Amino acid sequence: MKKYIILGITIVFISAYYIIHNLFDDFNSDVAAIASDVKHPASDPVPMPPVAGDPSTNKSVASASSSTISKINAYIYVSNLNSTTVSVCPLMPDGSIASCGQSGNGLNAPSGLALTHDKRALYVTNQGSSEVDVCIIDRTNGQLNNCTPTGNGFNAPAAVAISNNGQFAYVMNEATSTVSLCLHDKTNKALSNCNTILNNLASPSDINFAPETNHIYIANTANNTILFCMVGPGKELIKCHPTGDGFVSPQSVSVSANGKYAYVTNQSANSVSLCQVNSISGEFSNCQSTGSGFNAPSDFTLNSVGNMAYISNASSIMRCNVNLDGTLTDCTQFNGNFNHSTGIRMVGA
Repeated sequence: MKKYIILGITIVFISAYYIIHNLFDDFNSDVAAIASDVKHPASDPVPMPPVAGDPSTNKSVASASSSTISKINAYIYVSNLNSTTVSVCPLMPDGSIASCGQSGNGLNAPSGLALTHDKRALYVTNQGSSEVDVCIIDRTNGQLNNCTPTGNGFNAPAAVAISNNGQFAYVMNEATSTVSLCLHDKTNKALSNCNTILNNLASPSDINFAPETNHIYIANTANNTILFCMVGPGKELIKCHPTGDGFVSPQSVSVSANGKYAYVTNQSANSVSLCQVNSISGEFSNCQSTGSGFNAPSDFTLNSVGNMAYISNASSIMRCNVNLDGTLTDCTQFNGNFNHSTGIRMVGA
C-alpha cells in the first residue's frame, strides 16, 4: 500500500513539472512575439524627436542654416559717386542683399554702369576723370579686376549703353550735354573711334536700349524729359523727341525684358514712374508713380526673371517686388555703407 502511495505522489510531481514548464515556455513565446511585433527592423529605425538642447540636433540645424546663407545667387554692383570704388554686394537666393565690399581700381567719381552682353565685363563712367573704364568680372567672387580706361573724348560721362547687337557703345557726356558713339569690340571689350553724334541735350544722365529693338531712351535731367530716339543706318540717333510725362529730374530710364514697361527714377521727387510701352512705336504712356520709400533715386535694375527691382538711393539700395502689371510693392531699404550710390547693375540673377 505504501508503495502505491509513493508512486502516486511521484506521478503528480512529474505532471506538475511538465505543466509548469510548458506554461513558462508559452509565456516566453508570447512575450517574444509581442516584442517582435513592436520592434522596428534595423533598416527602418524609429525616428526620434529632437531633444531640446541636444548638441547634435542644434549643430545640424545650424549647419543647414549656414549652408543656405552662404549660397550666393548673384552680385549687385553699385557705383559710389563720392569715392573711387564700386560696391560689390552678394545677392542671396531670396533676393536679399548681403554685406557689401569695395572693388575696382583707378576709378574717379564713378557714376554710370553697364554690362557687356556676356556679363564678363563692367563699364564704369568716371565723372571725375572724364574716362570710361572697363573692368573684368571675376566669376568666382564677383570682384572687379584690371580696370583700364577705354575710348576717348568724353566729358564728365554719366552713363554708357551697349547696343543690342554688341557692336556699338553710346556714352552720355553730362558736362557738354552730348552723346558719343564708339565702336565696341565684343572680344576684348575695348571702345574705339568715339565721336559726338548728338548735341543740345539737357544734362543727360542715362541712356538705355529697349530689348531687341532700335529704340533708345535718354534721361534729360535738366528739362524733366525722357527723350525717345531711333537708331539710324549709320548708328546715329535720329527722330529724337520727348515721350511720356510727369517726370521730375529723371536720372535713369529702364525698359523691362518683355518690353511692356518702362521705369524712370525721379530724383527730386523721390519717386519712380512706371510707364506703358507701345510694342510697335516704343512710345511711353500712362506714366504713374509706383513703389514707395525712395530717397533721391538714381538708377534702376531688374533681376533676370523680372520679379524684383533694385534702385540706388542717395546712400542705400531699395529692393521692391515687381507685380505682373509692372507695379512695385513691398519696397525695403538696405544700407551698405555707400557713398552717394549712383549706378546699379546685377550679374547672375
